[in-house]
Amino acid sequence: MKETERIRKHQKRKAAESESLRVRTEKMTNLADNIDNDIMIVDDDNNDDGDDPGDISLTFPPSPKKPRKKTQMTVKLPATAMACDRYGLSDRASASITTAVLHDLDIVTSDDSSKIIDRSKVRRSRETTRKLQPVESDASLRGLFFDGRKDKTSYR
Repeated sequence: MKETERIRKHQKRKAAESESLRVRTEKMTNLADNIDNDIMIVDDDNNDDGDDPGDISLTFPPSPKKPRKKTQMTVKLPATAMACDRYGLSDRASASITTAVLHDLDIVTSDDSSKIIDRSKVRRSRETTRKLQPVESDASLRGLFFDGRKDKTSYR
């Protein structure tokens, strides 16, 4: 009984795949036909330049205007990154707080959401800010030793 059910499912999957392939092939064929129909061949008899009386020129219909892409905010956020590192905020929390502030200032609205800060922007900004900041080191601290006790730590 299980074998019959498996075979039935397999046949159903194969039928769905072949239908999907047929639909894609049909769409590609229609697309190719539409492209061929859009090209107009014009016999240029008015141009008497003496070369060939049967000069043919191809004219294409004007291409439709493409919708403009939404703009992306590529502003660096070094102060936000430093503040988040200073207070130990997570990327998600800092993104939420920053976006809330931008919303309160009417920089981010329901119509224009291009300036929303997400956690990836905060993370990338934190990484670049950390790379640019010089590493502060204490030159007098040569080593840190533990004596096994939990209350005292000595250094030399």
